[in-house]
Amino acid sequence: MTSGSTREFMAMCAIAQHFGRPGTPTDQAWIESLFSHVKAEWPHIDRIRDPEMLRAELAEVRRQYNRVFGRVVGDLTALILL
Repeated sequence: MTSGSTREFMAMCAIAQHFGRPGTPTDQAWIESLFSHVKAEWPHIDRIRDPEMLRAELAEVRRQYNRVFGRVVGDLTALILL
């Protein structure tokens, strides 16, 4: 996906984009960890075009990631905060 098509897809699915401060990748270390695992373990996810199917697949990704890599912030894991 290109940045433009990604932006359009996210808008269609009512997904908000948030950006960290430029040049400070450690601000977003937990999300960088998530993305590296998603890219490696669920490579088919970027080919899903149906928003409902994508939501279901991302719910499974969140469940598995939190089970294996659960990072607790208060009483929430990092992905629940997304």
